[in-house]
Amino acid sequence: MKLEEVAETLEVSKGLISQGWICANDGLVSVDEDGKLCVTMKSTTKKEWPWIKKRLSFMVLSYTKEETDSIAKTVSMSGEFILDRLPTSDEAETIRKEVGLRKSKIALTETKPKTGT
Repeated sequence: MKLEEVAETLEVSKGLISQGWICANDGLVSVDEDGKLCVTMKSTTKKEWPWIKKRLSFMVLSYTKEETDSIAKTVSMSGEFILDRLPTSDEAETIRKEVGLRKSKIALTETKPKTGT
């Protein structure tokens, strides 16, 4: 699996690919050395993490890390989710929502039905 294939499946712009990552607002999407899809996420609160895990339950959680900010007295969670295949269209939509990616305009125009012919 290649990152360009992932971008196409997620229906996001290939222009978002930078240094082996698809960079998003709330996470990163990449392909590991074994060709598996990786989604790296970080939650702003510890309470949010179980909900992220539930929404991405079709993926395998490979690691979880707890980070404590002693100054702000907050705890955040981060982790990496792995999928050994390209996501289905429903899974792609979930990944886009979780990491904060917008569907590309090209993908949107391709899905609109043609009229008048």
